[in-house]
Amino acid sequence: MATRKGAKPQAVNQELSKRELEVALDLCERMDTPRSLSVAILLRRGDYEGLLSLRDIQPADYRSALAYYLDAQATALVEKLRLGWELPGTEERTLEKWLLCEKNCLLTNQRMAPYIYNSSDLDVRLADFVRRVKKEVRFLIGTLREIPMGSFGPGATVSDPSRRCTIADKITSEVTLTEGAVMCLPFMKGTAWARAIRTRLHDNELSLVRGNSYFSVAKKLSIRRPCAKEPSLNAFFQRGLGLEMVSRLRKKGIDMELLPEEHKKLARLGSIDGSLATIDLSSASDTLAIFVVKLLLPDCWFEALDALRSKFTEVDGRWHRLEKFSSMGNGFTFELETIIFRAIAVVCCGSRERVSVFGDDIIVPADKADSVISALKWFGFTPNPSKTHIRDQFRESCGGDYFEGKDVRPFFWKNRLEEPQHYISLYNGIEVIKDRLGDLGNPDLRIDLVQNVVRRGLPKNLRTYGPKILGDLCLHSEDRDRWSSRTRSCIRYIKVYRPITGRYVRLSRYDDDVVLAVATWLAGSGPLRGPVQEGNPSLTPRDAVIGYKLGWVPYS
Repeated sequence: MATRKGAKPQAVNQELSKRELEVALDLCERMDTPRSLSVAILLRRGDYEGLLSLRDIQPADYRSALAYYLDAQATALVEKLRLGWELPGTEERTLEKWLLCEKNCLLTNQRMAPYIYNSSDLDVRLADFVRRVKKEVRFLIGTLREIPMGSFGPGATVSDPSRRCTIADKITSEVTLTEGAVMCLPFMKGTAWARAIRTRLHDNELSLVRGNSYFSVAKKLSIRRPCAKEPSLNAFFQRGLGLEMVSRLRKKGIDMELLPEEHKKLARLGSIDGSLATIDLSSASDTLAIFVVKLLLPDCWFEALDALRSKFTEVDGRWHRLEKFSSMGNGFTFELETIIFRAIAVVCCGSRERVSVFGDDIIVPADKADSVISALKWFGFTPNPSKTHIRDQFRESCGGDYFEGKDVRPFFWKNRLEEPQHYISLYNGIEVIKDRLGDLGNPDLRIDLVQNVVRRGLPKNLRTYGPKILGDLCLHSEDRDRWSSRTRSCIRYIKVYRPITGRYVRLSRYDDDVVLAVATWLAGSGPLRGPVQEGNPSLTPRDAVIGYKLGWVPYS
């Protein structure tokens, strides 16, 4: 829950309910390790600050996957549970960390400057290293001859709040842009968006802003995640550049859509034979300094990216000149990180083989990991020691945690037991715990008894069962006799408790030019949040889920 400047965090629903506490205590006590029992004691006391102060688990301290998993699961059980409050000073700590990253970027910019301006007293070895990294970056993305057409992203912008950020809203709302993005206006000519706002374009009724707007989103009880809302026109063309980077990488055999699953496979392999190391960076986007990008990217790419990025961020009504190149919320930040980190890793390893990078998730040969980390530090990045694994038997990447090849990813309980779908989600999460324990050789903790406590909180008519592939629409069960199903036209339907997404924004509320622009967008490759129903043309807003009800979904 965000707090206003000067306001104290509201202590809303801080305490776990009787059923929530019963579930958490039962799970921890059944695990029966010193760590899990400590968590149980703190939960019983309601000492959530004490929970947060527990020492981080170090995989190197464990000799077996089961021992690690039991402690990791006990710790993760309430780590991200939304308790309706935040520790005092959470927003202040988040902003303080953001400003510290800015100071680090300033130091990095000063360190990179001599290599940009070819100072006479350069370290010859470092200069050669930088040259090779630049060459690898050029190999990955080539040259940029013109600004690619933009793309609408799903998020909010300076002029589009999260409650109203469908494509139609973004087309009709005030067009905001920075001075650098003015160069992109000619690229809009002839587009359906330009026709929809042609009067404003003709009269130059566009809103120039200095930069983006700072905000933060929930991450943990102790700290939030800093982000930024970009001006709408900047965000449009930023995303176009990001997609162009994705396309260039794909031509080099690097498909970013497939990388998360590939990383999990590589992380598992590394945990088995120790051949691969996984490296994770702290605040990667907030520590990508301007001069690092200027130094490593071809001039044509840097000029385009620099023109479209926000050079200032508004924080609490005051403008802050950025030392970082781009923040989380910028449409090309993630892809730019991937390219730069991959180039650094490839040069350090001396080969493109066995190197894989997805954002700030980096996988390299274990014997080259120290060199890669040293290079990353020189460029101003900070490896996260708790998520970087080189010599132990644990690896993690892209949401996959592995100990000696065994999946030890814990279940994170995130939602309070307030509505039926929350009970279903928790029941299925405990099912994951039960499966993990079975795979790790300890299936006798009777976790199913804890599931029974959760299931009893559901009305009997909502206790619908189905396969895991349906996610949290139903309680997971491999026993097909428990499924509520029926067959029509040779298709099997499963009865589930599904979200209602029927609240639409009718296109009739918009001008004809806007409707045409949306239709043109749909006809191309642009994404849209939600369907346009035939005979009832409309768009689903971002917060379209307004309730849940029993219904049927096709299964086979």
